[in-house]
Amino acid sequence: MKALLHFLFSFRGRISRKQWWFGIVIPMGICVVVGSPILALILAPIPISDVISDVMGVVGIPVLWTLFALNTKRLHDRNLPGWRMLIALIPVVGIIYCGCQIAFMSGDKGHNRYGPPPKPLFEKASD
Repeated sequence: MKALLHFLFSFRGRISRKQWWFGIVIPMGICVVVGSPILALILAPIPISDVISDVMGVVGIPVLWTLFALNTKRLHDRNLPGWRMLIALIPVVGIIYCGCQIAFMSGDKGHNRYGPPPKPLFEKASD
């Protein structure tokens, strides 16, 4: 459990592309599970905006934190600082640049300034 919390919420260390793709499913799944009923409530003719804003605050903050943590560790694997993620704020070009850096380019093979290469997400049990 401690390893999962570190994986999802810590900004330290490095993660591989495979780990990033695995990790990104968790916050996106939460967004779908929570977002679908909220969308239905938004479209409903009853006034429940306070409930929606409370739910989005409770769910949205940990989801955003997780996304920032995963992206930062992925940039660390490329030997880039986490603040480089801010380039994504540049319309179109920034998003494409960050997307390629994070999702598709391989990380450093050996040690870099952010630590050793990432260990496999699920290690085989020794016989």
